[in-house]
Amino acid sequence: MRGGYPLDSRPGKVIGRGFADVGYEVFLVLPNRMLLSLLTGEQSPLRDEEGSHYFSVPSVEEVVARIEEGGSQLTRLLREDRRTWSVGVEGPGGDLRTESGAELLSTLLTFFSAERGEKAA
Repeated sequence: MRGGYPLDSRPGKVIGRGFADVGYEVFLVLPNRMLLSLLTGEQSPLRDEEGSHYFSVPSVEEVVARIEEGGSQLTRLLREDRRTWSVGVEGPGGDLRTESGAELLSTLLTFFSAERGEKAA
């Protein structure tokens, strides 16, 4: 799994694609392997030959479930100053880690990636 979560291209899922020097774009998967760009609103097909360039974008709920599956527990979730999320996770051994960030999902992904021994996406 390079660059993100394995691709889940079922309708209703959110997936992303990175572009060198530009950043990334996020899409909603529609029926019949069509993609809706959440940036431009344009639709395009998800071609099999391009599948390796895409990755799943998990929901907050999916990331929290994975943290808990690893034996950790979400203990703190605060929005500070209307711009920063503060998240605390207690590990299986009782160690408490906190992270802060502008985006809730990115901040939670930091914990999930660390538990798996990866760098955050």
